[in-house]
Amino acid sequence: MRTFLAVDLGTSNCRSAIFDENMNMLSIASKEYPLINLSPIEIEQDANCWWEAVKTTIKEVVAKAGKPGKAVCSISISSQGITFVPLDKEGNALINSLSWLDMRAQAEEHAIENQYGLKKIYKITGKRANACYSLPKMIWLMKNKPEIYEKADKILLPLDYIQFKFCKKAITDHTMAGGTMFYNIHTQKWAYDILSDQKIDVDKLPQIGWSGTVAGTILPEIAKELCLNPDVVIAIGSQDQKCAALGAGISIKSATASLGTASCITQLSNKPVSDPLMRIPCFSYLWPSTWSFEGIINTAASSYQWFKKTFASHLTYQQLDGLAAQSAKKGQRAYFYPYLAGMTSPFWGNGTGNFTGLSLSTDLGQLALAIMDGVSCNIKANLDVMKSIYKPVNELRLFGGGAVSPLWCQITADITNLPVVTQQSPETALIGAAMLAKHGYDGKEPIIPETAKIYYPIPKNVSVYQEYYSNYTKILNKQFDY
Repeated sequence: MRTFLAVDLGTSNCRSAIFDENMNMLSIASKEYPLINLSPIEIEQDANCWWEAVKTTIKEVVAKAGKPGKAVCSISISSQGITFVPLDKEGNALINSLSWLDMRAQAEEHAIENQYGLKKIYKITGKRANACYSLPKMIWLMKNKPEIYEKADKILLPLDYIQFKFCKKAITDHTMAGGTMFYNIHTQKWAYDILSDQKIDVDKLPQIGWSGTVAGTILPEIAKELCLNPDVVIAIGSQDQKCAALGAGISIKSATASLGTASCITQLSNKPVSDPLMRIPCFSYLWPSTWSFEGIINTAASSYQWFKKTFASHLTYQQLDGLAAQSAKKGQRAYFYPYLAGMTSPFWGNGTGNFTGLSLSTDLGQLALAIMDGVSCNIKANLDVMKSIYKPVNELRLFGGGAVSPLWCQITADITNLPVVTQQSPETALIGAAMLAKHGYDGKEPIIPETAKIYYPIPKNVSVYQEYYSNYTKILNKQFDY
């Protein structure tokens, strides 16, 4: 029996799982690690904690799986992006990694804007200039810690770092490289002009390979430590949102959206498409000649979680959903703008989260419904932009914690006027990584994940939401600065 090991290296925890050839999960384990908050804008992480978490969870899943755990053929990784760590010649971290959450490089962001202009940097990289990306932080590192930059033999992203630990190959994939802001989405190579302009040594960066191809073979000492066979293949992984989209069954005709802490709305294209208004970031995808648009809502299911914790802690999520469903039947609706951590695509403004349209009759159910409606309206806004700059899709594949709510799935179908497809398993990032591991081993096309349920738009609800969405955008245009 051949099995495949998937690792999901997130921002706050690592999860590992073993899958069989049909992508059935056999065992899973997780381990948390902390963020290091030096200030509200300076956020770091100890890369050694990533590696220890990876090893700990792999040992656990191998032990749990028993005999199938010993039959692991290949490993692949789903990883947080943008974060990077400088390593010395022996592969040791010289300092903590600078997290994707770190925003210390705001002065460098503005300098990039002034040097290139917003439209040029977006056209080359598919990204709006932002301090969260790797380029501003790399420039910050060179200016503020030049001795670390000079000493660094390699500067790696989290995916690259773990793959390096496994097989001593410094290699990343195109989805991770695409989040650096020094990757050219047209040539699908490092943006050598930008690197030259900023005096960044390309030899310090990893090579770029395609996801699901072979990075190398596990080091003998690591195989022994993890109780794995010495011929285990390390297949190049990808950025976690792209892995999750793969695990959810994304295709040219099927977009995906996560309803987790944040919502990532992803659509594929067969060419790099620049949005004239720079509303949607563009990435290279997992395969050659494939790109992805990736819209983002910073606080999606986390908005619902915040509301329950703050105003309805006495209720379960199912009870809160029930109250929201009652409000929907009564036609009682308010408006919620899910910008609790700022406005992102497609609006990119300065607004904060808020409710509007409240009255003395507004109750918990109406507010809970407004949160679901508001997040789904923003999913629609991202899909509408993608449709306007490329093509429409035939369906939306929904995953994440919010996707367990039948009400939220139906609302999303009615607002987007698309069939909403949910998955049998919520572990889409791990499934995506397992699919890449299998592809790296046998070269076969990934198995399409099984569908759990399809929610079709209800015509009378679509009509109601067309008017609702029109009012929603009018209020947004009037009240928000973007």
